[in-house]
Amino acid sequence: MREALARRGPFRILVWAQLRLAPDLLYANDEIRWIMALEARSRCVVDVQVDRFWTDLPGAVESFQPDIVHFIGHGKRGALLAIDVDETGMPAERKVSPRELLEAFRKPPMCLSGVFLNGCDTAHWAPHFVPNGGWLIGTNKRLSDDAGAFFAPRFYEYLVDGMSDGDAFDRAYAEIAGMVDGESAPLVRWVEDPDPEDFLSKVFSRQGFLTPVSFEGSLLDLGEAIGGVRQSLSKGALATRAEMPGSSTIYCRGPLDPHVVARLMPRLTAVDVDYRQLRNEFPDVVRYADAWMEIPSASKSRLLELADRLDRSRNELLRTANDHLPDRKRLPLMAVSSSADVTA
Repeated sequence: MREALARRGPFRILVWAQLRLAPDLLYANDEIRWIMALEARSRCVVDVQVDRFWTDLPGAVESFQPDIVHFIGHGKRGALLAIDVDETGMPAERKVSPRELLEAFRKPPMCLSGVFLNGCDTAHWAPHFVPNGGWLIGTNKRLSDDAGAFFAPRFYEYLVDGMSDGDAFDRAYAEIAGMVDGESAPLVRWVEDPDPEDFLSKVFSRQGFLTPVSFEGSLLDLGEAIGGVRQSLSKGALATRAEMPGSSTIYCRGPLDPHVVARLMPRLTAVDVDYRQLRNEFPDVVRYADAWMEIPSASKSRLLELADRLDRSRNELLRTANDHLPDRKRLPLMAVSSSADVTA
């Protein structure tokens, strides 16, 4: 696909910006302007669509035939916040699922080289729609507005200059390192066949290993995530979490170091034990959002004890993984639940 892209000529970037739902993104217009400025290099054609209805996206894709689709806006737990029309014909906010996003790119069938979802929490479901032979960039937690707005045009600039998407990502990533308060930027680049270090990092790039128990959304995924990580480490293949057309499994390009796997498995078992203990004693906290609010005061100290234990065991697992990852791929640790206000 990349060879065909090079033969055809300029990169074609469709910018789909949902700014009406994101007035707090103070650098969004700068990001658009910087991407548009790449057209002056004659190797890039940009089509900017601002605050169009979600249902217009397939038509815009069919008309422009982009190589890259670039989303600017907000994400929430893997979904995108988009503008649509309600039953009265008025503009309304809509959460676009990964399945709906994929379908928008498949009608008509497209040959995208890349998808960049520049919003928070947009990488969790990435394996479902990594373009064949291409890439998807998203975030695994909140990304600051300035860092995201600066990264995207720099990444595209390096692509236009002839770099591979991997080298362009690494170069732009290094340049925003000083903009994220000393932490690793939460940007994640997915491809179909990551190398072992990249694969190991991506195994944990999902909601179940990002937030403390007290943010109960993580528990909706954690049980499945534990099984998925175990299978990924054993087989070197990261399966997606739903049956969808397109890429459904991410295969590691080379074998994982058996020493690394041997160190991680006992840590993963400890997480599983702590998860089962919490689930057995407080099943509603696992099943339902906002269940923390319904827990009797007399039981909260026990709940916090089990929650903190699970948070700490997950952090120990992530620390062990970080021992075998370069700095730019290190996994963020989470706070413990007892420090969160939601339990008050």
